[in-house]
Amino acid sequence: MALMISISGIRGIVGEDLNPLSVMNFTDAFISSIDIKNKKIAVARDSRKSGKMIKSAVTSVLTGLGLNVLDLGIAPTPTSLYATRNLQCDGGIIITASHNPIEWNALKLSNNRGLFLDGNTIERIKKRARDNSRTIEWVDVNNLGKIEDKKSYPEKYIDDILEHFNVEAIRAAGFKIVYDPVGGAASILDRYFFERLNCNAIPINDSITGDFPRDPEPTPRNLRDLSEKVKKHNADIGFAQDPDADRLVVVEDGGEVLSEEFTLVLAGESYLRKQKTDIACNLSTTMLIDYLAEKYGVSVSRTRIGEAFVTEELLKKGLGFGGEGNGGVIVPSINPARDSFVGMSLILELLATTGQRLSDIVKEFPSFSMIKDKIILEKPVRDREQFYSLIKDKLLKYFNNYNIITIDGIKLERKDEWIHVRLSNTEPQIRIVVETEDEVRSAELLKMIKDILENIDF
Repeated sequence: MALMISISGIRGIVGEDLNPLSVMNFTDAFISSIDIKNKKIAVARDSRKSGKMIKSAVTSVLTGLGLNVLDLGIAPTPTSLYATRNLQCDGGIIITASHNPIEWNALKLSNNRGLFLDGNTIERIKKRARDNSRTIEWVDVNNLGKIEDKKSYPEKYIDDILEHFNVEAIRAAGFKIVYDPVGGAASILDRYFFERLNCNAIPINDSITGDFPRDPEPTPRNLRDLSEKVKKHNADIGFAQDPDADRLVVVEDGGEVLSEEFTLVLAGESYLRKQKTDIACNLSTTMLIDYLAEKYGVSVSRTRIGEAFVTEELLKKGLGFGGEGNGGVIVPSINPARDSFVGMSLILELLATTGQRLSDIVKEFPSFSMIKDKIILEKPVRDREQFYSLIKDKLLKYFNNYNIITIDGIKLERKDEWIHVRLSNTEPQIRIVVETEDEVRSAELLKMIKDILENIDF
């Protein structure tokens, strides 16, 4: 399996292409591609069993180059990005494969602003990593970098973000919450977060063992245990995160697991009640965002898939709210990154200030049927442009009365329905998303798309 290299990081299967040598190689290539001023790099990891090994390789390179490592320990991705920016680091390395299965790991790379690297910088890193003739400028023994323990910083991060919310109202509500951090990076920090909010918080899957007790992607089909616990404890709400805690899924009172798409909608409802802003989200995000925007008289900008693209749009246009339909909430004035803690704060504030049950709030929104599926490939597609050109011609034979958008894969849309086909940035697979007003219609369109794609020789 070849490494998956994109704005989503350097990602691969441990023991194959992702090994100590490749990790050290890409760590050096990263450092050579950013400006070094303060000689500080923030390093964090999620809870995977391979994390210690990869972190050792990363810190060895950094200190060998004369850089100081600010060690955040096991920490969520949004926390690490926040720390990189606020501790004046030259960049950050987060060792996490996010929602990928346990055999995967990755280096997520950020600049001194706590933002993921753009495509041009990633290309420079790839070029440097492949240059076998390059010289690495190791320092002598008197100039080695040091490792500084910053494992307590995540609690300061929680304190900082809560200053942006009506904490008094949330505390007064006394919510009963069940939460599931999948034994990941949020397992410890969640406890502190809910304590600060005076919530009666009941954890499941919060032990850090190096393995994941459920499929790490927080989608409804993987959250049956959380649903049952919300019902058993008569909780007001349930929250589920992925291993690096940048994504959030919500379970309503009564135990109904909401689509991950609803996370952004609920957070947006909370934000827009306080402050109007145009919204940025990606091409695969639900049409419910358009409904929300119309409700508040604002507009929606859609970007390529990937947190970096949405964040770039938010910052470029000075927008206050956005994210991705996979459960990623971004409020750039708090933290310009997908942040499950910001998402939970917004949703709890919505419940506390309205006095409504979550199930009643959900009923106020129209119903759409979204299906997400995938076709697994034997290896990553090297020539993406050729791939899209091939499938575009096939799709347009059947969907010639749809508008077509090609900024990221192929999106076909017309009134109240759309189809999006694209290559994943994180795994060797084709992702397919369909959304319509009707379950039967969505299933019908998905079958048509899969039949077309499976008859193409890639």
